[in-house]
Amino acid sequence: MLQPSSDFELSASIIISKALVGAADQLGLVDHQLGTIVGLSACEIASLRNREFLLTAGSKSFELSILLIRLSCALDVMSCGEALVARAWLFNENNELADRPIDAIRRIDGLVDVVAYLEHRASLQQ
Repeated sequence: MLQPSSDFELSASIIISKALVGAADQLGLVDHQLGTIVGLSACEIASLRNREFLLTAGSKSFELSILLIRLSCALDVMSCGEALVARAWLFNENNELADRPIDAIRRIDGLVDVVAYLEHRASLQQ
């Protein structure tokens, strides 16, 4: 594990690493799916889940993880906290996105688009 250069970076690494695991669990993502989305290997994801590995603050994987956490939060709002509803939305075809969201978020532009879509929809519900 790389050592963060400051207490702030260490705190950010711990918080985002834990939040990513929570978001992945809520969304029903297995290690290889999560790794594909955030640019880590399945082994790194397994180590992340076991708290043997932390995301490096400012890295590409760290930034993609923040997007996935935002997706999870917005989807939680849209599904009224129902994990099964959120998972069904993620894994089924979406006409407005012209794709299954799980397939779209494997690409960076798709992840950004899905986050923007969900955050917009969530803002309309509040």
